[in-house]
This record gives sequence, C-alpha cells and structure tokens, in this order.
Amino acid sequence: PFSERLNQVQSELESVKDEGLQQFVMDELLSAEEKLSFASKVSDSDRNEIRLAKQILKGALKQGREIANEVKEVKRGFDELQAAKILEGATEDIVAKDVLVEKDLEKVMESVATALKDAEEVLRTAVFTAASQDGFTDEVKESIVQKLELSAKTVEETIKVADSAAKTAKQMVINDDVALAQMEKTAIKLADAIETTETLTTSLEGSEGGAEVDALADSLKIASDEMVNDLTAVDNIAAAVTRKIEVQADAVLDMDKKAGQAVGTINAAKTSIEQSNSETDKAALKTSLQESVDKIQVDENAAEELAKAITSDANTDAAAEQVISDADHVFDELIESVKETVDEVVSDYDSGEDMDDADAISEELDTLASDEEEAEKAIKSLEEAEEKVSESAVEELHEEQIKSEAAKEVKHEAAPEVAEPPKEDHIKSEAAKEVKTEAPEIVEPSKEQIKSEA
Repeated sequence: PFSERLNQVQSELESVKDEGLQQFVMDELLSAEEKLSFASKVSDSDRNEIRLAKQILKGALKQGREIANEVKEVKRGFDELQAAKILEGATEDIVAKDVLVEKDLEKVMESVATALKDAEEVLRTAVFTAASQDGFTDEVKESIVQKLELSAKTVEETIKVADSAAKTAKQMVINDDVALAQMEKTAIKLADAIETTETLTTSLEGSEGGAEVDALADSLKIASDEMVNDLTAVDNIAAAVTRKIEVQADAVLDMDKKAGQAVGTINAAKTSIEQSNSETDKAALKTSLQESVDKIQVDENAAEELAKAITSDANTDAAAEQVISDADHVFDELIESVKETVDEVVSDYDSGEDMDDADAISEELDTLASDEEEAEKAIKSLEEAEEKVSESAVEELHEEQIKSEAAKEVKHEAAPEVAEPPKEDHIKSEAAKEVKTEAPEIVEPSKEQIKSEA
C-alpha cells in the first residue's frame, strides 16, 4: 500500500539527512502525485494525505539543506583549525632546531675562550721564568716551548670547529628563511580562509541549522581565532630566533679572525723563547712576553663575553621553546574538545535529532569553553616570550664594542699634545742664567772721587 511506502520513505528521510536522498523522495512523491491524479479510485482523504506529505517533505528538504549548509561550514572550520595546528607544529620544529644550533655555537665559543685562557697561562709562566734568576734553562725552555706549540695547535683547532659551526648555522638560517616565508604565505591564506568560514557560518546562524549548530559555531570561532593568534606568535618567535642565530654566527666568525691572530702571537712568543740564551736581555724578553700575554688576554676576554652573550640568548630562546611546547599541549586539548563537539553535532544531525536544542551539547561546550580560557592564557605567555626573544644579547654586545671603539678614537683625537718636561741640564743652565742676572751691578768711581780719596 502507498501509505506503508510513504512511511518507509519518511523513516529513511529521518535516519539519513542526505540531500541526494531527500531529492529522491521528492521525485518519488511528485511521481506518485502525478499517477494519483490520473487514478479514478482514490479517496479525497488519500489525496489530502499525499498533498500534506508533500508539503511536509518540502519543508524537511529545505530545513535539511539549511542544517547541512551550517554543519558543512562548521566541519570546514574544524578542518582549517587542524590545518593551522599542523602549520604551528612545523614552525615549532624550526624553533626547536634553532635552539640546538644556538647551543652548538655557545659550546664552540666556550672552547675557543678556554683554549685562549690555557695559552695565556702558559705565557704567564714564561713571563715568570724570564724574570727569575735562573731564567730559561734548557729543560724549562723545552717544556714551555712544547706547551706553547700545543696551545697554538689547540686554539687553531677550536677556531676551525667554531668556523664550521658558524657557517652551518648561516646556511640553516637561509633554509629557515625560505621555510618561514612559505609558512607565512600559507598562514595568511589559512587565516583568510578561517575568517571567510567564520563570516559564512555567522551568516547562517539563526536562519539556518539550529541552536545546537549555532552554539558550536560560536565556540569554534573563538577557538579558530586563538589558533590564528598562536600561529602568529610562534611564527614571530621563530623569525626572531632565526635572526639572532645569524647575528651570533657572524659574531663567531669575526671572533675567530681575532683568535687566529692570537695563534700568531703565541708562535712569536715561542720563537722568542727558543732563540733566547744566556746573553739575552732578560728584561726585554720579559717585556716582550708580557705584551703577548696582554694581547691574548684581550682576545680571551672578548671570546668569553661573546660566549656569555650567546648563552644568554640561547637560554631566552630555550625558555620560549618551552612556552611554545606548553601552548602546543593546550591547543591539542582544545582541538580535541572541538573535535568531540563537532562529532556530537554531526552525530545528532545524521541521526535526525532536533538541532534547535543547544543543551544537547552543553557538556561538550563547557569543556570547550574551559579549554578556550587556557588557550587565551597560553597566547599571553607566547606574546611575553615573543617580546623577550626580540632582544639579542649578542647584538647589544656588538653595539657596545662599536661605541667603545668610537669613544677611544674620539679620545685619542681630542687629547692635547703634552710637551716633554725640560731635561736636567737645561734646568741647571736656566737657573745659572737667573743667578747671573740677579747679581748686583758694580759701578766704577769717577775721577773726582779718586782725587778726593787721595
């Protein structure tokens, strides 16, 4: 009977809200109505039932399309949210890798500083020996020369390792810049897509799917906005860390040039000691060796300062990496909450339940709201970390060195010419002139006075 067939179709329509099936049902009804119009033995009540069923199904079709539209946009929003999370994860990997490179630069610079310090200690021993009564005996000379040879070789090797690390870091920066540029373009497109989906979902609210879908759409909008903020902050942190590594690598290469000059200073000191003998002026040798110590110490101090600055930057960036990692866990939970809520809404939609009751997903929405609050806190922590990593201790050190060098040049140019003090002979000569000038004048007696005395 037709009534049973109609009930079956209605049952299928309620169980699966698929637009294709609904259209099929409408086609079936229209075909049935057309056939009934030619049938002679159909009661008026049957005709009215069929017409009413057609009107109901038309309304169901319209409502089904509306719900489908909004659910589709909500699902699209969730997919975009997941895509943003994947992109954020890729950027996080860059930051983690950059922090490891910073640690490498820190270690190689500390090795250079240690090698210079060891060389300085050997040279100080040489200075004390030159000033001693015995001076450089054959045994002592051989020992110190061997130590200086080892020091020069160690400094040279640490410089090569540091150079290699710095050049590797600079190449990595080039690769990071390319990757970050591509990610930034993708992030912009994704953010635009999320915004478009949010706008479309908002326009569908109320007039479309129902309160349940509307409530999810509102929460999804908040989650998507937070995800975009997270992606932006992490991208900014990655860009700042990458820029700092480039500055550090350049500073290490410059420092290696200075340390390379230290190798020459060590070898020159070694040669002076090798060529010294019993007739060598001890005072002159001691002075020469002390000058070598002073030069090495300048380079050593510079290497230590650079190592400390790199350590400071590395610690700041490592802390930022931890903040990113913590935020990553927060957003993982947020996305999981969104997924559970979306799955619940889609399940209600697929099973044909009433979509006008937002309380149906109240538990999921409460969990989602709580996770969104945690996400907001994570964003604030990321923004604070972003501000900290924007500062570079190595860059500040470089600026201080430039100012110091400029101040020295100005001071040197402005210093007045100091006249040499007069020598002792010159002072005696001038004093004699003054004494002679101050002697009493002798007046010769006149002829009349002579006659009178006579």
